Amino acid sequence: MAKIPDAGIVYRGGDVKALADQLDIWSSDPNELSKARVQARLAAESQFCWDVEAPKLVKHVDSLWGG
Repeated sequence: MAKIPDAGIVYRGGDVKALADQLDIWSSDPNELSKARVQARLAAESQFCWDVEAPKLVKHVDSLWGG
């Protein structure tokens, strides 16, 4: 989330009030929710996708096999 802070929310597990407070922001401000959705989609397409992650995995597996 440090790289894409607008793409979601962070709260301490079990802290229901903190989660509710964050969700209230999105429910009361559709622009904030839209911004989060766009940022999450961009991150998914550019950072957290197979095209980006596959070379990292292959490199790691190759290093395990002495490659």
